[in-house]
Amino acid sequence: GIGAFISLLRDPTLSIREAAAGGLRNLVVGVDDPTIPKAGSIKPLVALLNEGTERGKEQAAAALAHLALNKVIAEAIHACEGIPPLIRLLIDGTAGARVEAAVALSNLALKDPKAATTIHKAGAIEPLISLLGDGTPDDNEQVAVALLNLGNNDENRLAVAKAGGIPALITLLTEGTPGGKELGAAALWNLAVMADTARMVVEAGGIAPLVSLLGDEETRARSNAEQALRYLAQYADAKTVNITELRVAGHAAFALELEKSPTETKDGPDEGLSPLERMMSKAKEVAS
Repeated sequence: GIGAFISLLRDPTLSIREAAAGGLRNLVVGVDDPTIPKAGSIKPLVALLNEGTERGKEQAAAALAHLALNKVIAEAIHACEGIPPLIRLLIDGTAGARVEAAVALSNLALKDPKAATTIHKAGAIEPLISLLGDGTPDDNEQVAVALLNLGNNDENRLAVAKAGGIPALITLLTEGTPGGKELGAAALWNLAVMADTARMVVEAGGIAPLVSLLGDEETRARSNAEQALRYLAQYADAKTVNITELRVAGHAAFALELEKSPTETKDGPDEGLSPLERMMSKAKEVAS
């Protein structure tokens, strides 16, 4: 079971420790057990990020990604200084390891707001943005979730925007899979909730691809695009532009709603939540 693999993480033979990380990676999927750090699993996994083979580093990052979906464990990973080696892996790892590192960082940011600040200050945002578009469609979706999760405060939102995140997310709206479009719109919605980044979304040409998503059926992509446009209308002084583009695109009813009250929404049980909280309450936590 899990305990046996955790014990093997302390074996003196590197290959055995790496095999244990791979076994743990598979066993902890969906496991929500805050006592795991007390069993001594976190430090050996972080150590593998530093000293393992390429395959071992990928296995360790994947195990940490799954474990980080528990708040207590996420805080333990942060405390054990797991973030710097994850960022190094994000930059220098193999293709698979880079994605596993991105997912681990994403889940850490989701569960531990302090970790999100550490991740930003340690330099993860630019390599995350460079990874967006380089991988498979599933990889791109996971990176978009990471940018969304990291944008849980104004400083991080501004960092994502200044590092070139907005054009990359707009590309995801126009070229991504349905899931990629949904998450790209959610990330842009999250950037639209403060004036500086909202204006940057407008200046980068974000309105037209968001409007194009309104032609979809009742999907999360459409809902996220509507929310993004509402906030852009208020915070980016783009109300007239929004309404004009909406009417030209045949969305007169939504244009009228926006004209009356840009950010007034009717989200039932989610009412009162911030845009990020509302999105994440509906979205699945992503783990590879």
